Amino acid sequence: MRMARRLFPLFCLSCLLLLIVSSCGESGGRGPVKPSLCVSVAPQKYLLDAIVGDLYDVHVLIPENADPESYDPSMRAMKDLYDSSIFFSLGNEGFEKALIAKIKANFPELRIVSATAGLPLITDTHGEESTDPHVWGSVKTVAGIARNMTEALCLADPGHAETFRRNNMKLQASLDSLDREVRAKLSHADGAFAIWHPSLSYFARDYSLRQLPLEVEGKEAAPGQFSRRLDDIRASGAKVMFIEPLHGAERAEAMAEELNLKCVKINLGALDWPAQIRLIASSLQND
Repeated sequence: MRMARRLFPLFCLSCLLLLIVSSCGESGGRGPVKPSLCVSVAPQKYLLDAIVGDLYDVHVLIPENADPESYDPSMRAMKDLYDSSIFFSLGNEGFEKALIAKIKANFPELRIVSATAGLPLITDTHGEESTDPHVWGSVKTVAGIARNMTEALCLADPGHAETFRRNNMKLQASLDSLDREVRAKLSHADGAFAIWHPSLSYFARDYSLRQLPLEVEGKEAAPGQFSRRLDDIRASGAKVMFIEPLHGAERAEAMAEELNLKCVKINLGALDWPAQIRLIASSLQND
């Protein structure tokens, strides 16, 4: 058993090396390979693709349908990290806290940049001293993430700094437009909404709404707490229950039926992140 534990890391390393060698063979005849960057989740790719254009390939460490808090990166994901010059972390995802040390040990040349550095993050929704990782609910926070990644790229690749900054200006303009669109939709919106996991804290903060999660600090509520949460939702006048694929979807749908709430399925971890923001805003419009 001890021998097996010692040999397992070597086996993983051998698999990674084999994947790297086979990938090198696959690129033959396709022209020069573009340099690579790696991000944690799909919405970051949406931003980074807009910033770098055709200059870089952007890889995503966590698939859209995976839970960031429990995901174990595949060998292909490790290969993507190996190929990348920068890994843009979110700096607050649970999986990253356990993984960053491993990444540093296995890829000492890889530069790791926290895309959320210096941004106003929420710290009271997922337990004491835990930062709320669901930053994609805030268009303004996302704009800050884009600025952070742009500046890091300008330092790493000054020859293309003008292109990065020009592309980011266009991206910032589109994000400003999205924020204005959301505010217009919410000008006569319901002031409260229900959700199983507190994933829309940033959205509620930015647009002065009341989020009513059925979990307590991001965890399963005790029976008494759960009953009080249901009473709060009933008293709030909320009309919508947002359903997420990774957070109690079936239980949330059952509670929505019991409370006579409209179910709206969302996924802020999707690549087309702006479409999800528009869906949330439209669902809360009080026509």
